[in-house]
Amino acid sequence: VEIPAENLIGQENQGWMIAQSTLSAERGLIIFEYSERMAHALAKDLEEVAEGRANWFEDAQFRREFMTAYAQMNGLRLLIRDMMTDVETHGEISDPNKPSLIKIPVVTAAVSIRLVNVETS
Repeated sequence: VEIPAENLIGQENQGWMIAQSTLSAERGLIIFEYSERMAHALAKDLEEVAEGRANWFEDAQFRREFMTAYAQMNGLRLLIRDMMTDVETHGEISDPNKPSLIKIPVVTAAVSIRLVNVETS
C-alpha cells in the first residue's frame, strides 16, 4: 500500500507501532471506566452491609465470593493506576503490552462481580 508522504503519521514503516500504541491507550481508558463502574457497584453493596440492609452478606460462602470480587476489583484498579501513572509521568504507557495484560484481571473481576450481583439481586 502506498501512502502519500503528506498523509504519513510518524516515520515511514512505523504505522503498525503507532496503531498499537493508540489501541493500547483506548483499551486502557475503556478498562479504567469499566473498573470504576465496578468499584461503584461494589461500594453500594458495602454501604448496604454497613447499614445492616444486606441479608445476603450473612452467608459465609457468599461473603467469601463477594470479598474475592472486591479484592480482585481493587487489584485491577491498582494495575490501571500504575498504567495511568506511566502516561502522566512519561507521556505514554511505558510498556505497550500493559493494557493487554490487564485484560485477564478485568475478565476475572467482571465474572466475579456479575456472580455477586446476580446473587444479591
